[in-house]
Amino acid sequence: MPTLEQLAQVVAANPPDLVLLDQNGETCVVSVETLLEPVQPRLTLASGVLLGRVSIGPGGPEPVGVGSHLAIQNGQLVLDADGLAPLDSPAFTGTLSLGVTSSRLGFFGAAAGTQPVVTGSRAGNSALASLLSALAGLGLITDGSTT
Repeated sequence: MPTLEQLAQVVAANPPDLVLLDQNGETCVVSVETLLEPVQPRLTLASGVLLGRVSIGPGGPEPVGVGSHLAIQNGQLVLDADGLAPLDSPAFTGTLSLGVTSSRLGFFGAAAGTQPVVTGSRAGNSALASLLSALAGLGLITDGSTT
């Protein structure tokens, strides 16, 4: 009979997998799911709810509502900007998506772009020109500078 060290080791365990256990001197078997049940509680959340902590002090996770004009779509927090913009502010249209899968962003109606790289020497004006171009490309500023 092989020793524990001679057995093949796995890199991941699944809930129905079985594990040997010595309980009160008797060799038993238990599923990974049953073994871990008291360690990590199952989390069940309604669709459109974030998981976080809203209470003060120690405790477990609590559902956090996303609020009005916000929704969770395809794992991203989506803002309906039309519902939030006051009448005297710049006009916003469409939706704004922020999430871990989003790598493009635009402001004030500018097309979404990737994170710009600012280049040039700090000793001259090339770094400033690059920065102004990057900010204008994202829609954060209107470049009215002159050369």
